[in-house]
Amino acid sequence: MSNVENLIPFSERTESEQRKIQSKGGKKSGETRRRNRDMRQCFKELANMPIPPVIKDRLESIANTELPDGCTYNQALAYSMMLRGITQGDASLIRIYLDIMGESFSDRLKQEELKLKKRELAKANKAAEDIHEDELSRSLEQYAKDLKSDDKP
Repeated sequence: MSNVENLIPFSERTESEQRKIQSKGGKKSGETRRRNRDMRQCFKELANMPIPPVIKDRLESIANTELPDGCTYNQALAYSMMLRGITQGDASLIRIYLDIMGESFSDRLKQEELKLKKRELAKANKAAEDIHEDELSRSLEQYAKDLKSDDKP
């Protein structure tokens, strides 16, 4: 391991050497971030572009099905992946499909639980109102009896 002997720890370097190394690292990091940003932007633009008819025809022949007119690359990719997964029996794609459609199993479960809680709360409120009405009726009856007894000489 002769290369290890040539390494100088960062803490043993002069301040100017440290600054120079840090500057190089910062510049390289900025270049990488800009390159990744540009690549992401390029993919986003490509994903939302309509598929040219030649590519659409090719995809349709591979998938043995028709893609909708004006289909974007993103939509075609999702469609072909779903079709391939379904034909291969990939059950995890069902969950992905439901998520895309906004109908995930966990969301459905949460919605059903919320409905059930609302019903239970409504029943509890109704029961509380009934009890309150019963108490109010008894109080009014008692008040009426008290008034009648006060009226008697």
